[in-house]
Amino acid sequence: AEALLKRLGHQATGQAGSYANGAAVLRSIVAQALGPSLATQIIISDGSGLSRGNRVTAEVLVEWLAHLQEQDEAVAELFFESLADGAETGTLRKRFKRIKVQGTVDAKSGYMSGMSCLTGYVTSKQGRRAAFAVLVNDIPARVPIAKAKALQENVARILGDYLARQDAANPIATVPSGE
Repeated sequence: AEALLKRLGHQATGQAGSYANGAAVLRSIVAQALGPSLATQIIISDGSGLSRGNRVTAEVLVEWLAHLQEQDEAVAELFFESLADGAETGTLRKRFKRIKVQGTVDAKSGYMSGMSCLTGYVTSKQGRRAAFAVLVNDIPARVPIAKAKALQENVARILGDYLARQDAANPIATVPSGE
């Protein structure tokens, strides 16, 4: 990821790739896609997902995921398929066992000492999809990480309940196969 950030900086500027020019390009991309106010909500010190110097708000993550859905459908679907399935695959295989979500959860989890994050989508049975991000930082050492995970899973459950109510109130018309 660090090399990709530097490559992005080189590709856009023609200069030697660096964290600084890669971060500037990334902020520019976010500003163009989501608006300049959201671009100010990210801090990029390097390209690593394991660096405490990198910061992003939940708002930026949710807006980026929503924006991705509205763009090139093939790219959006490839990204969506790369996410772990709640209670089934990847880092979410052991999650969502006790807390049942109406619909499905496809997300990316992140963990470092003192923090836990879950970002992705909840999709209703009728196909309504909503993005979410729950970032829990500065967890005291005496507090089990399971509490943060339970909070994240409850947010997904509440979102699933909301989407199920939307499905009931406003059914999505389906096209019969072959038409």
